[in-house]
Amino acid sequence: MVIPTYFATSDGAIAYTDQEVEKLQQTAIANFTQAGYGGIIKTTDTNYGTIGATWVTVDNWDEASVLQSKGVGQNVAGSGLQFTRQGIFSISIALSVSFTDVNQGRVFSVRLFNSTDAAPGVATDIFVGRNQAGVNIAIPGLLVEIGAPQINDLFWIQIAGLVDTFADTTVIQASFTAVQVSSAITLD
Repeated sequence: MVIPTYFATSDGAIAYTDQEVEKLQQTAIANFTQAGYGGIIKTTDTNYGTIGATWVTVDNWDEASVLQSKGVGQNVAGSGLQFTRQGIFSISIALSVSFTDVNQGRVFSVRLFNSTDAAPGVATDIFVGRNQAGVNIAIPGLLVEIGAPQINDLFWIQIAGLVDTFADTTVIQASFTAVQVSSAITLD
């Protein structure tokens, strides 16, 4: 880290040249990341009936995961998260799901969906073992880049049975959290 020189003005204040201020900004941006975090949790069962090839939004969330989030809007009523600044965020999704067709479904799919832009994320397929009446799903560390156009967009978790059908599908519990891992600060 370069420590710039400074000088005292006639009134005793410390002043930096424009070049030194720019160098300080670049050093700060290169070495520090703003903290950001937030999430929502679901503790109440929600039954979605038969899940097939049509994506279904996980809704009816119960509460925010932290009292005061930072950089992440915890939109419980809107069933999702909103990012209030640019950056790279690590998204974690956890779902406990039950269903009754224990011999039918094999592949259960989960994705992140930007509901504001109607932009789907890449689906993650979860393989369900034979004769299972449910599955616990954990998707930690999914990196998402939020640019200026996505600030305040509402992101949902969606589920589907793109290959197989899952009857009487109930999301028992869920969590949807985000932690900022990199800032997108520029000097522009």
